[in-house]
Amino acid sequence: MPSAPKRPKPNSPRSQDNQRVICSCQNTVNDDANALCCDRCNKWFHIGCVNVSIPAYKAYQTLADEKQYSNWFCPSCEPAARADLPPPQCLQMLAARIDKIEHQLIGISDLQQLITSRLNELVETTERDKRNKNIVVKNIFPVVGTPDKDFLIKFVGDRLGLQIPPEAIDGVWRFRTSSALNSNRPPIIGVSFNDLCIRSSILSKASALKKSSDVSVRSVFIGKHLTKLQSQSAYEKRQQRKIQQNNHQQQSANNQQHLQQQSENNHQQQLDNNQQQSGYSTSSSATVSSIVSKFSCFVRSTEIGS
Repeated sequence: MPSAPKRPKPNSPRSQDNQRVICSCQNTVNDDANALCCDRCNKWFHIGCVNVSIPAYKAYQTLADEKQYSNWFCPSCEPAARADLPPPQCLQMLAARIDKIEHQLIGISDLQQLITSRLNELVETTERDKRNKNIVVKNIFPVVGTPDKDFLIKFVGDRLGLQIPPEAIDGVWRFRTSSALNSNRPPIIGVSFNDLCIRSSILSKASALKKSSDVSVRSVFIGKHLTKLQSQSAYEKRQQRKIQQNNHQQQSANNQQHLQQQSENNHQQQLDNNQQQSGYSTSSSATVSSIVSKFSCFVRSTEIGS
Protein backbone atom coordinates (compact mmCIF):
# COMPACT_ATOMS: atom_id res chain seq x y z
CA MET A 1 0.00 0.00 0.00
CA PRO A 2 1.48 3.42 -0.95
CA SER A 3 2.46 5.47 2.07
CA ALA A 4 4.13 8.81 1.28
CA PRO A 5 4.12 11.34 -1.57
CA LYS A 6 7.15 13.37 -2.53
CA ARG A 7 6.81 17.16 -2.53
CA PRO A 8 9.12 19.86 -3.89
CA LYS A 9 9.63 21.10 -0.32
CA PRO A 10 11.14 20.28 2.12
CA ASN A 11 12.39 17.19 0.23
CA SER A 12 13.38 19.29 -2.78
CA PRO A 13 15.72 18.48 -5.63
CA ARG A 14 18.42 20.89 -4.32
CA SER A 15 18.37 19.29 -0.87
CA GLN A 16 19.98 16.18 -2.35
CA ASP A 17 23.72 16.95 -2.15
CA ASN A 18 23.13 20.35 -3.80
CA GLN A 19 23.36 18.72 -7.24
CA ARG A 20 21.42 19.76 -10.32
CA VAL A 21 18.46 17.45 -10.89
CA ILE A 22 17.35 16.68 -14.43
CA CYS A 23 13.82 15.62 -15.42
CA SER A 24 13.09 13.15 -18.19
CA CYS A 25 12.57 16.20 -20.41
CA GLN A 26 16.29 16.98 -19.83
CA ASN A 27 15.44 20.26 -18.12
CA THR A 28 16.43 21.19 -14.59
CA VAL A 29 13.94 20.55 -11.79
CA ASN A 30 14.02 23.70 -9.65
CA ASP A 31 13.00 23.91 -6.01
CA ASP A 32 9.87 25.95 -6.85
CA ALA A 33 8.76 23.65 -9.67
CA ASN A 34 5.67 21.46 -9.47
CA ALA A 35 7.47 18.15 -9.38
CA LEU A 36 7.26 14.69 -7.82
CA CYS A 37 9.95 12.20 -6.89
CA CYS A 38 9.40 8.54 -7.71
CA ASP A 39 9.58 6.37 -4.60
CA ARG A 40 11.01 3.48 -6.61
CA CYS A 41 13.74 5.06 -8.79
CA ASN A 42 14.15 8.32 -6.78
CA LYS A 43 14.09 10.42 -9.94
CA TRP A 44 12.36 13.82 -10.06
CA PHE A 45 9.80 14.64 -12.73
CA HIS A 46 7.89 17.75 -13.69
CA ILE A 47 4.21 16.87 -13.25
CA GLY A 48 3.54 18.00 -16.84
CA CYS A 49 6.16 15.53 -18.10
CA VAL A 50 4.50 12.56 -16.42
CA ASN A 51 0.89 13.60 -17.14
CA VAL A 52 -0.01 14.34 -13.50
CA SER A 53 -2.78 16.92 -13.38
CA ILE A 54 -2.75 19.92 -11.07
CA PRO A 55 -5.66 18.53 -8.99
CA ALA A 56 -3.84 15.22 -8.53
CA TYR A 57 -0.62 17.02 -7.58
CA LYS A 58 -2.49 19.18 -5.04
CA ALA A 59 -4.11 16.03 -3.68
CA TYR A 60 -0.67 14.57 -2.98
CA GLN A 61 0.35 17.83 -1.29
CA THR A 62 -2.84 17.91 0.82
CA LEU A 63 -2.27 14.30 1.81
CA ALA A 64 1.27 15.13 2.91
CA ASP A 65 0.05 18.18 4.87
CA GLU A 66 -2.35 15.92 6.78
CA LYS A 67 0.43 13.35 7.22
CA GLN A 68 -1.65 10.76 5.38
CA TYR A 69 1.28 9.50 3.34
CA SER A 70 1.11 7.67 0.04
CA ASN A 71 3.82 6.61 -2.44
CA TRP A 72 4.03 7.86 -6.00
CA PHE A 73 5.67 5.98 -8.85
CA CYS A 74 6.76 7.35 -12.20
CA PRO A 75 5.35 5.91 -15.45
CA SER A 76 8.42 3.71 -15.89
CA CYS A 77 7.88 2.13 -12.50
CA GLU A 78 4.11 1.83 -12.66
CA PRO A 79 1.64 1.73 -15.59
CA ALA A 80 0.99 5.18 -17.00
CA ALA A 81 -2.73 4.75 -16.50
CA ARG A 82 -2.22 4.93 -12.72
CA ALA A 83 0.22 7.87 -12.72
CA ASP A 84 -2.52 10.53 -12.78
CA LEU A 85 -4.75 8.90 -10.13
CA PRO A 86 -4.74 10.29 -6.58
CA PRO A 87 -4.18 7.55 -4.00
CA PRO A 88 -7.26 6.01 -2.33
CA GLN A 89 -6.22 7.34 1.08
CA CYS A 90 -6.16 10.85 -0.36
CA LEU A 91 -9.64 10.47 -1.81
CA GLN A 92 -10.97 9.13 1.48
CA MET A 93 -9.35 11.98 3.41
CA LEU A 94 -10.70 14.58 0.98
CA ALA A 95 -14.18 13.02 1.17
CA ALA A 96 -14.04 13.19 4.98
CA ARG A 97 -12.96 16.85 4.82
CA ILE A 98 -15.79 17.64 2.40
CA ASP A 99 -18.31 15.93 4.68
CA LYS A 100 -16.98 17.91 7.63
CA ILE A 101 -17.19 21.19 5.73
CA GLU A 102 -20.73 20.40 4.54
CA HIS A 103 -21.75 19.60 8.12
CA GLN A 104 -20.26 22.90 9.28
CA LEU A 105 -22.07 24.75 6.51
CA ILE A 106 -25.36 23.15 7.53
CA GLY A 107 -24.72 24.25 11.11
CA ILE A 108 -23.93 27.77 9.93
CA SER A 109 -27.10 27.83 7.80
CA ASP A 110 -29.23 26.65 10.73
CA LEU A 111 -27.61 29.27 12.97
CA GLN A 112 -28.25 31.96 10.37
CA GLN A 113 -31.91 30.95 10.13
CA LEU A 114 -32.21 31.00 13.92
CA ILE A 115 -30.62 34.45 14.14
CA THR A 116 -32.84 35.76 11.34
CA SER A 117 -35.93 34.34 13.03
CA ARG A 118 -35.01 35.86 16.39
CA LEU A 119 -34.25 39.19 14.74
CA ASN A 120 -37.59 39.18 12.93
CA GLU A 121 -39.35 38.40 16.22
CA LEU A 122 -37.55 41.29 17.90
CA VAL A 123 -38.45 43.69 15.08
CA GLU A 124 -42.08 42.50 15.15
CA THR A 125 -42.33 42.95 18.94
CA THR A 126 -40.80 46.43 18.71
CA GLU A 127 -43.16 47.45 15.92
CA ARG A 128 -46.22 46.15 17.78
CA ASP A 129 -45.25 48.05 20.92
CA LYS A 130 -44.80 51.23 18.91
CA ARG A 131 -48.06 50.84 16.98
CA ASN A 132 -50.14 50.03 20.05
CA LYS A 133 -50.52 53.80 20.50
CA ASN A 134 -51.74 54.38 16.94
CA ILE A 135 -54.89 54.10 14.86
CA VAL A 136 -55.41 54.37 11.10
CA VAL A 137 -58.27 56.18 9.38
CA LYS A 138 -59.20 55.37 5.78
CA ASN A 139 -61.29 57.11 3.12
CA ILE A 140 -61.15 60.67 4.46
CA PHE A 141 -60.09 63.22 1.87
CA PRO A 142 -58.03 66.22 2.92
CA VAL A 143 -60.02 69.37 3.60
CA VAL A 144 -58.47 72.50 2.18
CA GLY A 145 -57.57 74.95 4.93
CA THR A 146 -58.23 72.46 7.76
CA PRO A 147 -55.41 70.38 9.30
CA ASP A 148 -56.12 66.66 9.49
CA LYS A 149 -55.78 66.76 13.29
CA ASP A 150 -58.51 69.38 13.70
CA PHE A 151 -60.77 67.61 11.22
CA LEU A 152 -60.38 64.25 12.99
CA ILE A 153 -61.13 65.75 16.41
CA LYS A 154 -64.35 67.25 15.02
CA PHE A 155 -65.25 64.09 13.04
CA VAL A 156 -64.87 61.81 16.06
CA GLY A 157 -66.83 64.24 18.23
CA ASP A 158 -69.70 64.57 15.74
CA ARG A 159 -69.92 60.94 14.58
CA LEU A 160 -68.83 58.94 17.64
CA GLY A 161 -69.69 61.37 20.42
CA LEU A 162 -66.17 61.38 21.85
CA GLN A 163 -64.39 64.54 22.87
CA ILE A 164 -60.65 64.36 22.19
CA PRO A 165 -58.37 66.89 23.88
CA PRO A 166 -55.83 68.13 21.32
CA GLU A 167 -52.99 67.40 23.76
CA ALA A 168 -53.98 63.70 23.78
CA ILE A 169 -52.70 63.39 20.19
CA ASP A 170 -48.95 63.12 19.67
CA GLY A 171 -49.04 63.24 15.91
CA VAL A 172 -51.10 62.94 12.72
CA TRP A 173 -49.68 61.96 9.32
CA ARG A 174 -50.71 60.49 6.00
CA PHE A 175 -49.15 57.35 4.52
CA ARG A 176 -47.76 57.96 1.05
CA THR A 177 -48.38 54.47 -0.28
CA SER A 178 -48.20 53.65 -3.98
CA SER A 179 -51.72 52.15 -3.93
CA ALA A 180 -53.17 55.44 -2.67
CA LEU A 181 -51.16 57.59 -5.05
CA ASN A 182 -52.14 55.46 -8.07
CA SER A 183 -55.88 55.42 -7.29
CA ASN A 184 -58.67 57.81 -6.42
CA ARG A 185 -58.52 56.86 -2.75
CA PRO A 186 -57.15 59.39 -0.26
CA PRO A 187 -53.94 58.51 1.60
CA ILE A 188 -54.50 56.68 4.88
CA ILE A 189 -54.25 58.82 8.01
CA GLY A 190 -52.15 57.70 10.96
CA VAL A 191 -52.82 59.03 14.45
CA SER A 192 -50.62 58.53 17.52
CA PHE A 193 -52.08 58.96 21.02
CA ASN A 194 -50.47 59.41 24.40
CA ASP A 195 -53.78 58.54 26.09
CA LEU A 196 -54.53 54.86 25.41
CA CYS A 197 -58.01 55.14 26.97
CA ILE A 198 -59.09 57.56 24.25
CA ARG A 199 -57.61 55.27 21.59
CA SER A 200 -59.52 52.28 22.99
CA SER A 201 -62.79 54.29 23.13
CA ILE A 202 -62.45 55.31 19.48
CA LEU A 203 -61.77 51.72 18.36
CA SER A 204 -64.69 50.34 20.38
CA LYS A 205 -67.17 52.79 18.81
CA ALA A 206 -65.77 52.82 15.27
CA SER A 207 -68.27 50.20 14.08
CA ALA A 208 -71.07 52.77 14.57
CA LEU A 209 -69.87 54.51 11.41
CA LYS A 210 -71.27 51.62 9.31
CA LYS A 211 -74.79 52.43 10.59
CA SER A 212 -74.72 56.05 9.45
CA SER A 213 -77.24 57.26 6.88
CA ASP A 214 -74.47 59.30 5.24
CA VAL A 215 -72.72 57.27 2.53
CA SER A 216 -69.45 59.18 2.92
CA VAL A 217 -69.43 58.42 6.65
CA ARG A 218 -70.20 54.72 6.14
CA SER A 219 -67.13 54.42 3.90
CA VAL A 220 -64.79 55.67 6.65
CA PHE A 221 -62.78 52.96 8.39
CA ILE A 222 -61.06 53.37 11.76
CA GLY A 223 -58.88 50.52 12.97
CA LYS A 224 -55.65 49.45 14.61
CA HIS A 225 -52.27 50.25 13.11
CA LEU A 226 -51.18 46.70 12.29
CA THR A 227 -47.74 45.44 11.39
CA LYS A 228 -47.16 43.64 8.10
CA LEU A 229 -47.38 40.26 9.84
CA GLN A 230 -50.59 41.23 11.64
CA SER A 231 -52.10 42.53 8.40
CA GLN A 232 -51.27 39.27 6.62
CA SER A 233 -52.83 37.25 9.46
CA ALA A 234 -55.98 39.42 9.43
CA TYR A 235 -56.26 39.04 5.64
CA GLU A 236 -55.99 35.26 5.86
CA LYS A 237 -58.70 35.18 8.55
CA ARG A 238 -61.01 37.30 6.36
CA GLN A 239 -60.41 34.98 3.42
CA GLN A 240 -61.15 31.97 5.60
CA ARG A 241 -64.41 33.54 6.80
CA LYS A 242 -65.40 34.26 3.20
CA ILE A 243 -64.75 30.64 2.24
CA GLN A 244 -66.82 29.43 5.19
CA GLN A 245 -69.66 31.80 4.30
CA ASN A 246 -69.60 30.68 0.67
CA ASN A 247 -69.63 27.04 1.74
CA HIS A 248 -72.55 27.72 4.09
CA GLN A 249 -74.49 29.54 1.38
CA GLN A 250 -73.80 26.73 -1.09
CA GLN A 251 -74.93 24.16 1.45
CA SER A 252 -78.11 26.14 2.16
CA ALA A 253 -78.83 26.44 -1.57
CA ASN A 254 -78.30 22.70 -2.02
CA ASN A 255 -80.61 21.93 0.91
CA GLN A 256 -83.29 24.25 -0.45
CA GLN A 257 -83.00 22.72 -3.89
CA HIS A 258 -83.27 19.25 -2.39
CA LEU A 259 -86.37 20.20 -0.39
CA GLN A 260 -87.97 21.77 -3.44
CA GLN A 261 -87.26 18.70 -5.54
CA GLN A 262 -88.62 16.46 -2.80
CA SER A 263 -91.78 18.59 -2.56
CA GLU A 264 -92.29 18.41 -6.32
CA ASN A 265 -91.82 14.63 -6.24
CA ASN A 266 -94.35 14.29 -3.41
CA HIS A 267 -96.83 16.47 -5.28
CA GLN A 268 -96.41 14.44 -8.45
CA GLN A 269 -96.83 11.23 -6.47
CA GLN A 270 -100.07 12.57 -4.98
CA LEU A 271 -101.38 13.47 -8.43
CA ASP A 272 -100.54 10.00 -9.70
CA ASN A 273 -102.34 8.41 -6.75
CA ASN A 274 -105.41 10.59 -7.27
CA GLN A 275 -105.49 9.78 -10.95
CA GLN A 276 -105.15 6.08 -10.24
CA GLN A 277 -107.93 6.27 -7.66
CA SER A 278 -110.15 8.15 -10.11
CA GLY A 279 -109.56 5.52 -12.79
CA TYR A 280 -110.47 2.76 -10.35
CA SER A 281 -113.77 4.50 -9.44
CA THR A 282 -114.70 4.98 -13.10
CA SER A 283 -114.01 1.34 -13.84
CA SER A 284 -116.15 0.23 -10.88
CA SER A 285 -119.05 2.44 -11.97
CA ALA A 286 -118.91 1.02 -15.47
CA THR A 287 -118.96 -2.53 -14.11
CA VAL A 288 -121.98 -1.82 -11.92
CA SER A 289 -123.78 -0.17 -14.82
CA SER A 290 -123.09 -3.19 -17.01
CA ILE A 291 -124.43 -5.57 -14.39
CA VAL A 292 -127.58 -3.49 -13.89
CA SER A 293 -128.15 -3.32 -17.61
CA LYS A 294 -127.79 -7.10 -17.99
CA PHE A 295 -130.08 -7.70 -15.05
CA SER A 296 -132.74 -5.41 -16.58
CA CYS A 297 -132.54 -7.28 -19.86
CA PHE A 298 -132.92 -10.56 -18.03
CA VAL A 299 -135.99 -9.32 -16.15
CA ARG A 300 -137.63 -8.08 -19.37
CA SER A 301 -137.00 -11.34 -21.14
CA THR A 302 -138.48 -13.24 -18.24
CA GLU A 303 -141.63 -11.08 -18.32
CA ILE A 304 -142.07 -11.62 -22.04
CA GLY A 305 -141.74 -15.37 -21.64
CA SER A 306 -144.39 -15.40 -18.98
